[in-house]
Amino acid sequence: MAFEYSTQGATLDFPNPYRIENQFLAVRGLVMLVCGVALLLQARGSGAAVSMAHADMTQGVLLLLIAGGGLLVLLGIVEFGHAALQLRVFFGRGQPASLAPDVAREAEGSSPHAQTLVDQLRQGAIALAVPQGALNGVLYSLSRHLVTAPRPLREFMQVRFANALACASLLLLFALTWLFTAPGAAQSLVAFVYLLLGGALILRSYLRRASAVVALTPMALALLLVFGIVGSVLVGRAVAGADWPWLDHLALPRIAFVLLAASLVIEALGLYAGHAHVDEPPPASTANDQVAVSFNADPNLLLQEIDRELQRRWNQGIPNRRYIWRQPKVEPTREAGNFNAMALEETQPMPPQAVRRMDWSTCLAFPRFLRLAALDALAVALTGAGALLWLMLGRELSRGLAVESWSAGSIGFILIVVGSYGLRVAHRLWGRLDFESTLIWLDLGGSYARSQIGLGAQWSDRVRSERTVVNVESMTLRAWVVRTRSVIFSYRDDEIGSRTLVGMSGDIDAARGWTQLVAQFASAQSMVVVPGAQEDARRLQQLGAANRLAGAETLPQVGLQTAMAAAAMPAAVAASRACGHCGAALALAARYCAQCGTAAGGEVDLAL
Repeated sequence: MAFEYSTQGATLDFPNPYRIENQFLAVRGLVMLVCGVALLLQARGSGAAVSMAHADMTQGVLLLLIAGGGLLVLLGIVEFGHAALQLRVFFGRGQPASLAPDVAREAEGSSPHAQTLVDQLRQGAIALAVPQGALNGVLYSLSRHLVTAPRPLREFMQVRFANALACASLLLLFALTWLFTAPGAAQSLVAFVYLLLGGALILRSYLRRASAVVALTPMALALLLVFGIVGSVLVGRAVAGADWPWLDHLALPRIAFVLLAASLVIEALGLYAGHAHVDEPPPASTANDQVAVSFNADPNLLLQEIDRELQRRWNQGIPNRRYIWRQPKVEPTREAGNFNAMALEETQPMPPQAVRRMDWSTCLAFPRFLRLAALDALAVALTGAGALLWLMLGRELSRGLAVESWSAGSIGFILIVVGSYGLRVAHRLWGRLDFESTLIWLDLGGSYARSQIGLGAQWSDRVRSERTVVNVESMTLRAWVVRTRSVIFSYRDDEIGSRTLVGMSGDIDAARGWTQLVAQFASAQSMVVVPGAQEDARRLQQLGAANRLAGAETLPQVGLQTAMAAAAMPAAVAASRACGHCGAALALAARYCAQCGTAAGGEVDLAL
């Protein structure tokens, strides 16, 4: 599996979760392809010419062999195509799916999914799924930890449990009705009813999208069983005493039994494999720290510093997923007010260190993979058995029609369909990928007031600085930092909610790092404005020169205090100060000329 962001970092390499499944797909495709070609060769070797104008039984047999062989070849090619699509799995930008809708960098916003994450971080617990319905109540009592499992896994288990219960009930009712039904046409038609019900149950799950919930409700299961009982009774009474030999040759009871039994085994094994993916709930915890600070600056400056720090903490240089971004509102027309701001971001999800390669050693070491491999092996075995039955049917038909061989062909078709269904059931769990990331939630709020700050005495100081500042008093920052574990079951699924949190662990050191950052920011804010740029020095020098040419007093240099300004201002500016009366050079701190005693002029009042 490849990752777009880096071709060098090994931490970004994901193991292909479908590697073992691809091998089973290739084997199944090869079996069907070989058997399909063999059927076509049998049809060719029969030597019968197909004539649509004068069709007879022999030519119909030839067409059946050609159709069966062509279908097997087509299904084999399809399986190879499925395996080819999964040879390489590419993860690009924005994958895996985010836990909540992303907020653009230049925008503000939130979402209900993000608020759900905030609630989970505040409570320090992952939301539990309350089972709905009688069947789910039984399932969740049998699997205690299923209540904390990811949503796709819960839906998978619910479907498997309902289908297994339905197949088992149909199989039991079929056995009872077959025993108490008169032999002959009645038994065959009763078997046909259960064959339709079982086929509809399997096709209902097979044709649905892999992530769709198709579990039977208790009412639907009851209606299915009632329909089976009533249908069997009505059919038995309708054909009582009828003698239809051709129904006996179709062997419908045998076909119905194979369908229901094979489906039950697939559903039970799928339920067993799914249970291996239900982990014990890890200890969910969060870590938070808070600090109260006061400073003289616009709160938006603090949020800008937080944004810069979040970027410095990007994982592997990959941008964070931003779920909440709300800036403080400091209205310019109000002298005082309250503000609040919030930020919620997630670092790029990365694969854990536990599984770095998917091969047979890993498959045999982990029960969750071993059970899936057993399910795929059963599906391939059923496919192979069905294909062999078709080969036997082809051999019999090429030699001369044998009525009894039709049941082998029907059973073979059922086994191939059920085998395909088994692979589809396992595919959902093969796509599981686990990720690790960090959630950072910052919540700050406080009050502000505008004030006019002036530094220096009005009449005695020659340098004064004034500024309108936003004073923030006792702003509270609460920081949550949580290391999370999440899971998805299809790398192609980019819908919000497809990736689910399964574990949380607080990082108190990281949370304290954020409060320390805010405290340092508050202590570094200054409310005094002084000209410190070289451009300021150059312009003050030009103003002083212009005043000298005009006969005015030289413009003094500006500083916070005279002693501080002497150390901070450029030397060229300090040397340009001279007495306006005799022209003698004056020290930067001098208030009178040492030569003539004239008071130094050029007082400047800066209001910024």
